[in-house]
Amino acid sequence: MMRHPLLRMPLYLVLLPLFPALKIASFNVTRLDASHFILPVVAMLAVLIALRTLLVLLTGRRELVDPLLALGFICIFTAGYILPSSLFVFPWIVLFIGLGYLVVREAEPRKTSAFGLSIIGVALLVLPIIRMAANSPVWLDRPAIAELAESAFPTLPVAVDHADTEKRDIYYIVLDRYARADQLQEVYGFDNSAFLEALRQRGFAVSDASYSNYQRTAHSLASSLNMDYLDGLEAEPAISSHDWVPLYDLLQDFRLLRFLKGEGYSTHFLGSWWEPTRRNLLVDESFTWRAWPEMARIILENSIVGQSAELVGLKALDSRWIQCQRPAHKFANLREISEQEETTFAFAHFLVPHPPFVLDENGQCMSVAQAQSRTRAENYIGQLKYANGQLLELIDDLKSQPGPEPIIILQADEGPWPERYAGDEITRLGTDVSAVNWLDTEPAELREKMAILSAQYLPGVAADTIAADATPVNTFRMVLRHYFGVPIEDLPDRQYVYESALRIYSFHDVSEKLATP
Repeated sequence: MMRHPLLRMPLYLVLLPLFPALKIASFNVTRLDASHFILPVVAMLAVLIALRTLLVLLTGRRELVDPLLALGFICIFTAGYILPSSLFVFPWIVLFIGLGYLVVREAEPRKTSAFGLSIIGVALLVLPIIRMAANSPVWLDRPAIAELAESAFPTLPVAVDHADTEKRDIYYIVLDRYARADQLQEVYGFDNSAFLEALRQRGFAVSDASYSNYQRTAHSLASSLNMDYLDGLEAEPAISSHDWVPLYDLLQDFRLLRFLKGEGYSTHFLGSWWEPTRRNLLVDESFTWRAWPEMARIILENSIVGQSAELVGLKALDSRWIQCQRPAHKFANLREISEQEETTFAFAHFLVPHPPFVLDENGQCMSVAQAQSRTRAENYIGQLKYANGQLLELIDDLKSQPGPEPIIILQADEGPWPERYAGDEITRLGTDVSAVNWLDTEPAELREKMAILSAQYLPGVAADTIAADATPVNTFRMVLRHYFGVPIEDLPDRQYVYESALRIYSFHDVSEKLATP
């Protein structure tokens, strides 16, 4: 039975859409699951098929359309991995036009080009496939680690009757890499006392000696949202693994969320461009302004389309501009949530003052050149000042809503990276810095990384009863105990770092080191 000509796809047109996603996935086996790879491949293949169908119907020359589409795809979506500069656009356009001209002139273009293009398609995939195969034990151990994670935290005690207690809205606002006041003064030469005093005047308890419980976002948030340490993961196969995916999953189905949903709360998740908090499918509303799936964003940024958009200033495809706009949209969304009638729990992960440095203190977007003309301290403090101003306005709005006063938690998940480890904090979006062995760092550097902002507005709880060194692991233990009658005690306030990039579930207590002068 003869197939319709439109259905006879050459092998190379099937292979080429695999390359961008497979290339990225091969370097991120421990941070991605299959869905992150499959979705962009399916999307790219669908676009390729649609474009091919249209061009064949318009020209009637499938033997020319197929190789030209393949050459165009290679130029658009693979050049960024060979010449990672905006200047690659021009030589690749010239190459595309030249190769297209040769194909059109060839007497039998389909026969002579198909084999060569198929070889190119196979060659592009060989190294990523080998790299992924070498890391296959990660996938084999993942189900067992996920099962271990499911039982890592004990069941919450049954709440004492609190039916007569009026429920309050709860806002958990995480400001990534927001340093503690003493570190801001010592490292950046900035006095943050005016902001902290403004919080105190609004009834907040500010824990001036607070540390994060872990030195990385995933560990820290998994701990605070599940109200416990991650000791339950220190067992095989997790303790020998460097698979982040089970840890990321703890930021989706977390104990605090399950408890509050059971209490009838309307749940909201305001995410970031970072994939683990980009969205949450288990809440009532998941909001992140223009946050593409991270792999799709990276594919676009490394394509001619993305690089050209940056060159001509096309903001709709400019990840840097989008990141500049996102915090304002997120603050606005929190205000909209506060106006709803339902009792609300909102978790918001703000990547400010976290790099890249895209905002000045007035909330204006900075170009790369503008950011590079400022010092690191000026860039970091600029974004911090912007956050301070927005937070005070938001707090006043939240407290002005009718009904019981809300619970508002402001915390950082970690402090900023010490400068010698920080890398490029202006142009890099979503690219991790080099691995650091935190056990070997100086105490001052470890303090910079783990000394965090922590402030709580807990109506009915005297501010002076909240310890100056209270840490995030106990924040919602206190909330559940005081407002919901859950008989759950605080845990010792401790600080941990994971052993190495290859043993992310092997933890070391650095509390004493942090106390070292």
